[in-house]
Parts: sequence; C-alpha cells; structure tokens
Amino acid sequence: LNIAIGVIGRVHQALQEGYINSFWGMLASALSLAGLFVTISGHLGLPWLIALVSGAAVLSTLLNGVVLWSWQRTWLRPRLSAFSWKTVRKIMHIGGLFLVLQICVAVAYQADSLVIAQVLGAGYVTEYNVPYRLFMMAPTIVAFLIGPLWPAYAEALGRGDTPWIRRTLRRSLWLVLGVSIPPSLIL
Repeated sequence: LNIAIGVIGRVHQALQEGYINSFWGMLASALSLAGLFVTISGHLGLPWLIALVSGAAVLSTLLNGVVLWSWQRTWLRPRLSAFSWKTVRKIMHIGGLFLVLQICVAVAYQADSLVIAQVLGAGYVTEYNVPYRLFMMAPTIVAFLIGPLWPAYAEALGRGDTPWIRRTLRRSLWLVLGVSIPPSLIL
C-alpha cells in the first residue's frame, strides 16, 4: 500500500519540498515507536507488531496526501479525467530505465556480501560489514546533500536552463569531493 501511495512523496520532491516528506517521515517514526511500545506493554503478538509498526508509515503517508490534496495543492489532486495511456507509456519507459539503474546499484553495493558469504562463510560478512558501514558514511552524506538537486535539474532542463545545470553540477561535484575526500583519506 505504501508503494502505491508513494506518489505523494514524489509530488513533494518534484515541487522541491522534500523537507515536508521528512516531517511526515518523522511522524511515521514516532507512530512506529508508539506502536512498538503498545505491542510490548500489551503483550500483543507478531501480527499486531507488524500492523502497528508498518501501518504507521502508511498512515503518515495517507495523512500527508490528505493535507497535500485537500488543503495545500488541491489542483494536483488525482483525477480519472487526467489519465492518459501515452503518459503511462512514457512514465513506464523512464521508470524501467530507473529500475535497471536501481538493480545495478543494488548488485554493486550488495554483491560483496554475497561473494564473501559464498567463498569465506557467513561469519565473515559481519567482519566485512563493519568497515563497509564506515566507508559508506561519506556517500550517504553526499546523497543527502545532492539528492534534492535532482528535481531542480529536471525543472531547469524543462526550462532549457542548461547554463544553470552546468554551473550547479560543477559546484555540487566540488562539494562532493570536499565532503568525500577527507573522511575517505582518514579511513
């Protein structure tokens, strides 16, 4: 269900309002924690734990959608009359490319653990993952810094503002180097 309603977060990202998603994500975390406490204190079973903890994210996203489409941006409310098969095909094509990209990223970042488990044994995966997590801190920080630029690049490309894209990309690459190199050298 959360995958289906994930479009709500994408709308905020497209509007360069990712901070709103972060707010609703914090609410989901707080609700999940409350659900965990309710499950533990009430000695409820596993189905309740799953429902209360996982349901918090769905509930938070739904509330985000109600606020988005009922008060903030009513003109963006989904309507069946706005449905277009041509648009669906275009989105599926682009989405398919991103799916391939995500699969490649998953293989690139997770293949090491699979190889280690097969060659050396599962016990060595933990030994590998501790330093791996340390080395992944820099890319994670970089992703937080440059991730919000993707919608801005798309908007600028749509406007034909390639000088801004080049200038911002150059600056962001320098920022990435400045943030990545020092911790990488230390590690």
